[in-house]
Parts: sequence; C-alpha cells; structure tokens
Amino acid sequence: MTIKDILKPEKPIKNIIVRTNYPKNFPEVQNSWFGILFGSCSWDGKNLISLDGDNYNLNDEIYGYIELEDSLIIWIK
Repeated sequence: MTIKDILKPEKPIKNIIVRTNYPKNFPEVQNSWFGILFGSCSWDGKNLISLDGDNYNLNDEIYGYIELEDSLIIWIK
C-alpha cells in the first residue's frame, strides 16, 4: 500500500504524522505499535507538503494508518 492509496483529492488533511518502526537493536520496544516519529506533512488534495523540511512522496510504501477527525497517522516502511 502507498500513501496515495489512502488519500482522497476531495479531502485535504492539515496534519499527517509519519511514523516508522523502532530499529531491531531495541528489543524492549520492538513490538511497540506506536513506533518512532519520522516527520509530518499535509495534503492539499493534489500534493504532499512537508511540514518539517523532509521530502514525502505519494508512492512511499506504508504498512498501516489511522484516520482521525482532521489528521492522519501513517507508518512508513
């Protein structure tokens, strides 16, 4: 699944929180579903707009997401 698979042009999102897994050398938290904060961006209906200076691509692979009322949390691979 990619980021573009879950975004809709008619529904802009001001805050997309991007998270990732903990490294394998942290076994005490490896099974934590929350992961590590990777960054944030927004969706204007056409483009991802970085809120932290990183680059985000609609084709980035994700392995999970949670939709909230006015934001989205995604987990990237």
